Amino acid sequence: MKRNLIIGLISTVLLLTGTFATFGAVNKSYELVADEFITEVAVDDDLNYDDIYIVESNTYGSKNVPVTKDMIVEGDNTSTVGKKTLVIRYSKQEFVIEYIVKYRIKFMVGKDVISTQMILSTDELQIPEDPKLTGNEFLGWTPEIPEIINRNMVFDANFTDKPQEIPTLKPVLAVYGDTLASIELPSNQYGAWKFVDSLETTVGNAGINKFKVEFHPTNPELAKVEGEVTI
Repeated sequence: MKRNLIIGLISTVLLLTGTFATFGAVNKSYELVADEFITEVAVDDDLNYDDIYIVESNTYGSKNVPVTKDMIVEGDNTSTVGKKTLVIRYSKQEFVIEYIVKYRIKFMVGKDVISTQMILSTDELQIPEDPKLTGNEFLGWTPEIPEIINRNMVFDANFTDKPQEIPTLKPVLAVYGDTLASIELPSNQYGAWKFVDSLETTVGNAGINKFKVEFHPTNPELAKVEGEVTI
């Protein structure tokens, strides 16, 4: 099912006006209102006319006339990218709106869209920084980003199936007056736990003391993991 994509707003509400009179008739004026008309649309998407209407006014009042597809005399072609012109005709009046058709590109991490771009060519594509998923290594985008983009595309982040093995934090024994520098935290081939506080910090009074720690992965592409250790 095709979806409409409204990207920008046309700030000028009154795009074009016209007046004419016939013998014995009341003068009429026309205004095309397009305060939320599409300025950019994705290739192969439908144009949305829902927010376009013509105000037909005369001495006695005015009425809003919704723009429908049969009023379009030129344009409404989104099968190719590039600049397009939409010409609307109503009661011998013509109104012109320009818009541009582009490729819509999305980068996804799971169900989250981290980047949506509208581009005319591959040169305009901006690849996001490698995403991070706690405990998993980023392998790349699926599908692979092609040299030439010629359609709407969605790229999904691909991570390792197996997360890194983070060593378990256990209570640590210390002597009153010891500093954190004297406390050895668990580590393994995937990284090491480290104190958030300065290593010059003393353990404190007798009894249970809790300190915030972080697991620093060996692979810098992986995210840090927060934790807490009891001393």
